[in-house]
Amino acid sequence: MAMLEMNIFRYEIFMDDVTPDQLNVGFLRDFTLLPESYFSPGAEIIFQNFYLRWGTHYIKSAKFGGQLKIIKTKEATKDLTMSEFANAAESDWKMTMSTFSAQASQTKSGSWWHQHETKEESQQSAGTAESGSTSQTNRNQEKQASSQQYSNEVLSVQGGDQQIAAAITEMYTTALTTELKDWLDSIKDYPKPFSFVLRPVSDLLDIPFDSLFPKGDRVDFGCLGKT
Repeated sequence: MAMLEMNIFRYEIFMDDVTPDQLNVGFLRDFTLLPESYFSPGAEIIFQNFYLRWGTHYIKSAKFGGQLKIIKTKEATKDLTMSEFANAAESDWKMTMSTFSAQASQTKSGSWWHQHETKEESQQSAGTAESGSTSQTNRNQEKQASSQQYSNEVLSVQGGDQQIAAAITEMYTTALTTELKDWLDSIKDYPKPFSFVLRPVSDLLDIPFDSLFPKGDRVDFGCLGKT
């Protein structure tokens, strides 16, 4: 199995120290009703119900953006070694990235440039347009060759415009150009959390005593608050 993973991080959201007033009242109430020991009679069911309702972990931080993952697998044979399979997969991925880079670098817009381009540039533009008409044929050929080379190929896309992501998944070949560029451009408008840092729920319950029982003449918050 060989895997290519592309992560695009736009921003990250994380939680600072959690204070008691930020916790759900029902969560704190259920916690205070837990038995002192998990091995007490009937305590197992109570603890299970607590974790089924509130979970075992909470999200400490999450990164938002997009992720593209390609997994290629092939059954082992005597004619193909692991290194040869890895080299073939790496070659396909390099072709994918190089084709996308070449397509992005050749992008040209603006009517002024088209009117003032040289004869050589005009011929190059015409050649690009002509090659574009056969791109669908090349795509089908590459897809057929890829399916013959690998036993299975799985591509998953998270984040970005879901219509573009679906098109990438359905039409995946080694020549991702326009679809990949459009997907990358759409991530800023449709970011998705896909990289999480989890912490045990018990960390939320490590509450300093002073925060529950604040000192002072005018106490209007905490367990001694007026409300």
